[in-house]
This record gives sequence, structure tokens and C-alpha cells, in this order.
Amino acid sequence: MNDDLDSTDDIQLSSLISGKRAPRHPDEDTAGDDVIRRIAIHRPLELETSSSLDIKLEKGRRRRINRFIILFVALAAALLIIASLIWRVLPVNREQDNTAGGTMDSSKKDTVEDEPNPPILPDSIHIFYPPKTQQEIEALNAELSKFSDPIVTKEEFFSKTTLPPPPNYPDFTYTSDLHFTSKRTALLFAPGVYEGIDFEVAYYTSVLGLGAKPADVTFTNCDKGPHVDAINKFTTRPPWGSGLDTFWRSVENIATNAREGMRWAASQAAPLRRVHVQSDLLLFEGDAWASGGVLANAIVDGQVNFGGQQQYLLRNVELKQGAVNGAWSLVFVGCTGETPSENSGLKSGPSISVDDFPRLRIEKPFITMKESGEFELRVPLAAFSQSDVLGSQFGGKQVRSFTGVKL
Repeated sequence: MNDDLDSTDDIQLSSLISGKRAPRHPDEDTAGDDVIRRIAIHRPLELETSSSLDIKLEKGRRRRINRFIILFVALAAALLIIASLIWRVLPVNREQDNTAGGTMDSSKKDTVEDEPNPPILPDSIHIFYPPKTQQEIEALNAELSKFSDPIVTKEEFFSKTTLPPPPNYPDFTYTSDLHFTSKRTALLFAPGVYEGIDFEVAYYTSVLGLGAKPADVTFTNCDKGPHVDAINKFTTRPPWGSGLDTFWRSVENIATNAREGMRWAASQAAPLRRVHVQSDLLLFEGDAWASGGVLANAIVDGQVNFGGQQQYLLRNVELKQGAVNGAWSLVFVGCTGETPSENSGLKSGPSISVDDFPRLRIEKPFITMKESGEFELRVPLAAFSQSDVLGSQFGGKQVRSFTGVKL
């Protein structure tokens, strides 16, 4: 009997291990079946649960390590930034070891060298001074003509054709030959009065007065002063030519009192800034087309005549005798004097938009020259009301030495 029981115990034990039910002995008590079944079912679950717990513990450990690494890197980066700021802000003597024995030279510190003033100008920048004699006036006119656009005379043009020159054609015309040149020119005029000076402002040319205000550089007793005429008068809608192609030129910080008025028959990328026109301002020539431009921080004592101009912006302009003509899309911002009324342009006249009080105006810096010949950079302050800026007369401004301006 005992041998039978031992045999039965072995069979049941092997059944627990294998998960299979052992054959039942004829004398076996079946009361333990439920216990055996529960042990056989729950043991694999206990093994699986233990394995999952180990995996979760490992993942948690890795997450903690990753967080520590990220925190360490962030802290190191913050310390580097703080150290860099302290290095730049605090007046620390940054001395260099300039001797073989390693002795520090405390007399040498990091410095920024000043730029020369007057500056060393490139060949593309030219400075002119007021002429004092008739000979100097003629010499200056001859010199300035070298920077104007090429011309073609009526005789030269019609000598290549069989047609006689019409009597109503001009004696010459400026051309667009320099339209795609790489040449760039700046003509700077020292403070003073320039009598009898007339010159055309060509492609890629900037005319700049070097006075603190526009009237410090005045062109007077002249026919046109600095000006732009329509070009290609013998080939484009003759004899009028075109103002649609007179791009890339500018005038700023001068006053002009020309007998024929100031003619500026230009289009895009040809601004007039900080100018005092002491006569009429003509933004066209005859029946030549013109399209677009900017007139800013200016006073016009006479009348502004748009002619056939379109898409023109006037900003901070004092219009003493108003503005006339124009095709469409004329915009007046912060202007004073005889400013035109808004007009849709749908029934008659050009379309006109007016903004009397812009919230903010930030104007272009400009260069001035002192009596000593040194240059200064003047930076107008931002204006937040109508009283802050009036025409070409600025209120507050920052004056900076050219020793801090790098060319």
C-alpha cells in the first residue's frame, strides 16, 4: 500500500511540474483535485508577474538616469551663459602674457580702435565745395557733367537716318545706357551756397548735402540745379521720351531755388529726402510717362505738380501751395499745409489717400560735416506725434562721431 502511495505522489508531483493531470488511482481521494488545479493554473501567472516587475524596475532606473543627464547638461549650459555675460559686462582686466617669463603686462588691454575722421573714402565717393569765382563755377559744372548719364545730340542721332530732324525735337537727350552698369557714385556737397550749378543725377548716383539742415547746402541762381529729365527722347514717344526708366538715383539734405523749378521726372527707387524746394517741384516732364516715387521730410515753397505720375508717396511734407495733377494712387502721410482731400478716383481726378497723424515715424539717418572737416552721423529720434516732425526740420536727434562708423 505504501508503495502505491509513493507512486501516486510521484505522479502528482510530475503533473504539477508539467501542468498535465496525472491518471487517477482507483483508491485516490479526489478531494485534493481542486487544490492541485489551482496551483497548476496560478503558478505560470506568478512567474510572468515577477518578470514584468523586473522590466518595469529597469525602465524606471533608466528614466532616472536620463533625467539626471538632461538636468546636468542644462545646468552646465546655464553656467556657461552666465559666465559669458559676466565676462562681457564686468570691467575685468583681460591681460595677455607678452613676455617669455610669463609676467603679465597690465598696461595692455583689449581696445577697439577708432575709425579715422575724416574717413578714408573710396573712389566712388566725391566731395565738392562751394565755388567762389566764375571760373570755379564752370570747372565744377564740367566736373559734375562727368557723372551724368550719357547724351545723344539731335545732329548725332539724325545723322544715322535719312530723315531730317524735326524742329520741335530738343537739342540732346540723356540715354539709359548706364541702366545695367556696375558703377556706383555718391556726390557729397560740403555746406555752403552753390551758384550757377546745373547737373543731371544719373543712374546709381546719390547726391547728399552735408549740412545739419537742408538750407545749409543751397543751389541757387541756376536753371535746374540737381535734376532728372525724361530720357531717350528721340526713340521713346518722341519728342517727350520716358520717365518710366529713370530708376536708382536719389537726392537728400539740400535746398534748391532753380529758375525752372526742381524737375524730378523719375520713377521707382529714386527718392527725394530732407529737401527744401524753394520753387515748384515738377515730378514729370511734358508728356513723358512716369511711375512712382517717394518725397519725404521736405518743404516745397511752390506747387507740387505730379503731371502723369502715379503710385507716389509723400511723407512729412509741408505743402505751401498744394499739389496738382497725377494719374492715380497718391498717398499723403503726416503732411501739412495745403494737403489735398481724399478722393476715390472713380469719378474724376486721381485716387488720393490721406493719413494726417501717423502713430509712429522713424526717419533715415544722414551725414553732416563740421567746419573742421570731421564727419558726424545724425540719427533722428522716433516721432510719436504730429508736432515731433515738421517737414525737413527735425526736433531731437542723436549725433554720433564718425570714429564709430566703419566704411
